[in-house]
Amino acid sequence: MKRTVFALAGIVIGSALGFGSAEFALTSPLARDRIGLLFGRGHLLAIARGRGIYEIDLQRAVGEKKDEDAGERPFSRRSVFDELIARTMTEALARSESDVDPANVAAAFELLRAQFGEEKSWRAALARSGFSARTLRRNVATHLRAEGWIRARVGARAANPAECQLTYDTHRSRFHQPERFRASHLFLAAPPETSPDVVDLKEKTIRALAERLGRGEDFFELVAEASEDEANKTLGGDLGWFSESRMPPDFMQFVRQLAIRQVGPPVRTRLGFHIIELTDRQPPRDMTSKEAQPEIEHDIENEWRDAAVRDLNARLVAQAQLIAAPMD
Repeated sequence: MKRTVFALAGIVIGSALGFGSAEFALTSPLARDRIGLLFGRGHLLAIARGRGIYEIDLQRAVGEKKDEDAGERPFSRRSVFDELIARTMTEALARSESDVDPANVAAAFELLRAQFGEEKSWRAALARSGFSARTLRRNVATHLRAEGWIRARVGARAANPAECQLTYDTHRSRFHQPERFRASHLFLAAPPETSPDVVDLKEKTIRALAERLGRGEDFFELVAEASEDEANKTLGGDLGWFSESRMPPDFMQFVRQLAIRQVGPPVRTRLGFHIIELTDRQPPRDMTSKEAQPEIEHDIENEWRDAAVRDLNARLVAQAQLIAAPMD
């Protein structure tokens, strides 16, 4: 405690000697490193557009990367460090050079909010994350602003027909279409963190809705009235075409048991309760080059964009002031 007080006092006294001293105390890497240690952020690793990046920031970014990839793709602390620098540079530049439409922020925030169903689950998720709703909304705005800034600099590139045909001819096995399903569902959210009393209420509700269907009420209208899947409730719960790899295994287990146009009984997955109608089904087959073209164009354009973003990030990292390289 005394050490902290004396260190802070030293900065204040140095600042009192004149404006130049104050500016040095606030901007010199050595002073910022000591301040980071005093306030539990660890050593200063880099300065990006005036923003300090500390050991605790890197630790948090590494943890997020582990959660995001779940061990599927190897990464190094240095690669995460470079991504962190590039993101910090992007957010700083975007804040000073571009703006974001409040309506887009509100829409993105509400879409995120809708994934958690009832208010209690949403509040519990916020508490676990350590964010308030206000802070999360601000982070959403920062993310959208940065995305817009990147898009403005990276641009887009359309794939040409010759590229698409070459990709199709070279990678025919990629365009084997697995068995596909089309289904609609009426959904009540009950993720693992849902309290038992809410789960009981949702289960009673889904059974009551199934009884109404059994008495002849319209599936489309019941979905519009009661489903908590906001993304498709206005479409009668239509999930579009999907293969087994796109859906959770427990959901597919019930889909596979249905005949076309059959509405199944209420079922529960890890996400919540469903009443599922299988509307169509297609056997596996090889796609023609014409059918595969939209997917090929999308892949080529994404590969080009990823390469352009990597190049942009490398240039941003080169502009930052590196203080210490992180150890793997």
